[in-house]
Amino acid sequence: MAVPIVLSYYSILFLFSRSGYLAAVVGCTVIGLLKNKIVLIGILVLFISWQTLLPTAVQERIEMTKNEEGYDGTIQQRFGMWKFGKEIINDHPLLGAGVNAAHFINITPEGFSGQVWHSFHNAYLQQAVETGLVGLAIYLWIFALMIIMGWRLYKTSNDWFDKACGLGLIACVTTCLAGNIAGGYWNYLSVVGHMYVLAGMVMQSLLTLEKGKTEFQAKKEKKIKI
Repeated sequence: MAVPIVLSYYSILFLFSRSGYLAAVVGCTVIGLLKNKIVLIGILVLFISWQTLLPTAVQERIEMTKNEEGYDGTIQQRFGMWKFGKEIINDHPLLGAGVNAAHFINITPEGFSGQVWHSFHNAYLQQAVETGLVGLAIYLWIFALMIIMGWRLYKTSNDWFDKACGLGLIACVTTCLAGNIAGGYWNYLSVVGHMYVLAGMVMQSLLTLEKGKTEFQAKKEKKIKI
């Protein structure tokens, strides 16, 4: 298992997505905290020695985030998009401007005349724009429930596969939540579809465990009566 995992994370480096880097680190940190502390040591080593360990192209992508002149152009664009979105939220705070509204809004950040976007590059902000604070709260609650499900299975099951699925779901959801800070991971089924499949597997495992406990309790009570 180690080889495909390492190769997968190595491939993420060459996506040159800083939100992707953040998401990957958060996912690994969760696994390190809950399962294997060695992973945390690896993350610490990476933080200390990233300028030595990472490929040159990846180092340049990270370093260009901010220099002596300030933030790079893509970061400034995002700040402009978020300011634009904040104004819409102020106008429609509770229920938002409408589902999928961002695709019909010409998002024009200040200072980038002639450039138009149809995404706010922040899933939390975009959800609040489209469905308001009420919709955002409901959406976050769904993700919180998935984390709770994963935690319950990880802590209560004695089956190694079930425990792996529970831990995997926790890591997957927190990774998605981290990446959403500067992206829209949860808006694309091709990106997070596997997370929902995994959540379904975890739910089924929890139901099976609960059914087993109920049947065991029923048999126990029957024996006592006899």
